[in-house]
Amino acid sequence: MKQFHFKLDPILQQRKWIEEQSAVEYAQAQRKEISERARLLEIDNEHKRYVEALGRVKCDKLSIGEIQMYLNYIERIEQRKAEQMEVLKQATQLREKAYAHWQQASRDFKVLDTLREHAHERHTIRDQAEEQKFLDDVGSRCAGLSPGT
Repeated sequence: MKQFHFKLDPILQQRKWIEEQSAVEYAQAQRKEISERARLLEIDNEHKRYVEALGRVKCDKLSIGEIQMYLNYIERIEQRKAEQMEVLKQATQLREKAYAHWQQASRDFKVLDTLREHAHERHTIRDQAEEQKFLDDVGSRCAGLSPGT
């Protein structure tokens, strides 16, 4: 029996490597998106705390300067929140792009892997047919030499 050799093996290995790298990039993009989403949640919680704190304090206990300070800080938090939403949007787009690249790389690899499997099946069938032919030839020769003929 001949050893099976797939001529496109180097390309298959390259596509496998590309798929693995794409999976790593997707995982990194996914972690970044999760991190940015958590950061946005922290900023949102901070915003809520300051708005609630300002609402709990009676206005007659605060001077106009103190109220203005609270409002300025809340406004700055809102700006940070808007900036973080933009960062999250970019991270989400990056994740989606990485996912699409990973899916395409997986399809490219799967196509060649399927070709390899089919070629291996054909090789195995051909080898089995050759082996059966050889055994039939040996059997017919032995039958011709038997003393009962």
